[in-house]
Amino acid sequence: MQRINAMSGILTVLDERRKERYRIGCCFQPKTENWQPAPCSQRDLLKLFFERFYGPFLLRTPVKVFVMIMTAALVSVNIWGIFQLEQNFDPNWYLNEHSYPSEYFNAMRLYFPESGERASVYTGV
Repeated sequence: MQRINAMSGILTVLDERRKERYRIGCCFQPKTENWQPAPCSQRDLLKLFFERFYGPFLLRTPVKVFVMIMTAALVSVNIWGIFQLEQNFDPNWYLNEHSYPSEYFNAMRLYFPESGERASVYTGV
């Protein structure tokens, strides 16, 4: 996770430097003196789409009702699915069959079946 956070920070800084220098993508060519941005790059198409089409569409009453019903239905299905989960997990499934830890746990199950699982509590004191 730390590597992902570091890389996203580094890539954000590099992208901001690219934007400040008016570069397109990863092109490292020097700019000419009379450089002008392309007119099509000055329009924010996503903002235009949300303002003209998607926003007004979502603000209609039937669409609002449909979104609320779908949200309630999906939340209900997810809650039902959570209650249907069963925990059936054995960490020994991931051990090599002939490794020392696997043989140890097999012997523990064979000779001490009533003792259950071992647990340890670590404190910072």
